[in-house]
Amino acid sequence: MALAHAMLTVLSGKPLSGYDLAKTFKTSIGFFWHASPQQIYAELRRLESKELIKGRRHSQDKYPDKIIWSITVAGQEELASFIAASSKPASIKDDLSVKVYALDIENAHEIRTQLIERLQYHQERLSLFRKIEKNLDRNGHENPDTAGRYIGLRSGLLYEQSRIDWCMEAIAHIERLTESEGQSGSV
Repeated sequence: MALAHAMLTVLSGKPLSGYDLAKTFKTSIGFFWHASPQQIYAELRRLESKELIKGRRHSQDKYPDKIIWSITVAGQEELASFIAASSKPASIKDDLSVKVYALDIENAHEIRTQLIERLQYHQERLSLFRKIEKNLDRNGHENPDTAGRYIGLRSGLLYEQSRIDWCMEAIAHIERLTESEGQSGSV
């Protein structure tokens, strides 16, 4: 998947300015596909040059003009092709998992500390996803307009919970190992 497809997905819902598109990448689709505002603005120009989106300039009284972007028929066709194509599973690229793989008694304290930090990160994300879930229409899974967001949200919830479970299991395992080595006071 390319950033272009994530942006076309967002724009298929409603026309947005570049600023609003960047905000959306911080609060919704960005949970599944990260992009910086600079990447988004560069991609807007590429999508426009390929005629997959078009922009309408809107003047504002106290601010510079803004461009509202909408998906074109060609953009909708590109998005439909992307949706119809098979998806490959994402590969895991996690430096903490590599560090855990290199675990030994000498680096156990550092790895345990990083696991605790990661645990806190995933707990915060799970809390955020649960807030989003509460704000989503209670029947979001039955509403065609929000069903995709609901299903995507469930993926995020389950992913964060699995990472929490793994971090807790890894921390407990390291604690047992260090205690059996007589280093429980140093960990």
